[in-house]
Amino acid sequence: MKALVINPNEKTATITEIDGGKDNILQSLYKTIGCQYVDRVVLTDRHDLWVDDEGLYVQDSKSFMIGDTIIKGIGVVLGYTKGGRSVAFNPSLPIPKIRFEK
Repeated sequence: MKALVINPNEKTATITEIDGGKDNILQSLYKTIGCQYVDRVVLTDRHDLWVDDEGLYVQDSKSFMIGDTIIKGIGVVLGYTKGGRSVAFNPSLPIPKIRFEK
């Protein structure tokens, strides 16, 4: 499944393939983000940002801004259906601007 992985440590936002599928999307998010718990941030009516639920407590974690929201740690943008199911990131649909800390 295509995902936009935002890595503030490397100051990159890269479209990449993560293991998708209905049964292993959470495990893929845990692995990609490097965490045990994730939280969902709604970006648009078609895209979600998945982040480390405990990211604020991680020492030396870099942050980024997406729109007006500050996020600590790695974020993963996926699409979602009207039914709430995660689907591949669609790069042709707009997302808020990403900015990295200096």
